[in-house]
Amino acid sequence: MIPWAECIGRISGKRKNEIKTEKIQRFAEAVNFPEVTAGGTSNVLLAPPTFPRTLEYGSIHSFSLPKAGMIHGKQSYCYDRPLYSGDVIYCCFQLQDIVKKQGKSGEMLFVYIKQTGEDVSQNRVFYGDRLLILPETLWRKEAGGE
Repeated sequence: MIPWAECIGRISGKRKNEIKTEKIQRFAEAVNFPEVTAGGTSNVLLAPPTFPRTLEYGSIHSFSLPKAGMIHGKQSYCYDRPLYSGDVIYCCFQLQDIVKKQGKSGEMLFVYIKQTGEDVSQNRVFYGDRLLILPETLWRKEAGGE
């Protein structure tokens, strides 16, 4: 049996995110992304391409991932328009699939997630795909054993 199988296909509630200049600056510095202003406006910053990783995406009842110990297998983002400081973005995620695979040190769960961010007018700004890999010891503990 696959843990959280009943959650596959569910979509989280939307979570409001205010994109702050300071948060973009800290993230850009951490990933060595040059500070880029929007159209020469010095007080509006362009967010780095992977910035959506820092946003809140809501939750799905009966589904929670551990805070540490996961392996990030994949992460990609596609934009309909740039993300700027000052934007208000409503984010949610969908649990697309969970696949159990055998590894050298036990079974692993491959968790596929689709993330979406919309502006206040409900226009999509970006979407992203994530693959998280959970070693057996981690997912058995998190899912309450099997």
